[in-house]
Amino acid sequence: MSGGEQQRTALARALASDPAVVLLDEPLSAVDAETRSRLLDEVVLAQERVGIPFIYVTHNTAEAIRLGAQVVILHEGSVKQTGRPSEIFDT
Repeated sequence: MSGGEQQRTALARALASDPAVVLLDEPLSAVDAETRSRLLDEVVLAQERVGIPFIYVTHNTAEAIRLGAQVVILHEGSVKQTGRPSEIFDT
């Protein structure tokens, strides 16, 4: 299976159990840029479809801006800043 297929399968498995929240920890770090873009669209659609919170952990600012309704900046385990992406990043 390709990296993209593996990520889609993992998301489908996570959603199949009807969770109250979904945690995605660096889910796209191992895929190429083109696949990442397509999968980001799929993550957005999945979240809209199921209507539950997704916690998306990433070091990628572009992903945080694209997906985040609320962003939490952590540094060495402590919360340094919270807010909407437009409040935190120069977008």
